[in-house]
Amino acid sequence: DENIIQITFTKALDIELEDAKQVSQIVRENVQPDIIYGQIVDISKINNMSREARDYFDSRPKSSVMYNAVVIKSGLQKTHANMYFMFSNPKIETKMFNSKEDAMKWIEENLAKSNTYKSEKRI
Repeated sequence: DENIIQITFTKALDIELEDAKQVSQIVRENVQPDIIYGQIVDISKINNMSREARDYFDSRPKSSVMYNAVVIKSGLQKTHANMYFMFSNPKIETKMFNSKEDAMKWIEENLAKSNTYKSEKRI
């Protein structure tokens, strides 16, 4: 669907500040400011995300991304994500999921409420 951005990290890696900048640039290049988007970020294969990368993602305006679904797999990722949510205040509505299917359903439901839902866009 054009209104859903899917970001999948396909390799086990550590996300650093430069990675965060590249991902944000790709998203900005693929969204239109007058359309509301949902975003699914699959971090299930990420080993670690640096504090600088997390801070950068938090500080960047999400353009017209209004909903952020984060897909995790391990208990350690869930613990880290819970601590992140506890100590930071995400600027957009963000929720964790154990599967892309559940994340997609949540995004679609929220976009339908916004009355701007069109279709999916993969980048």
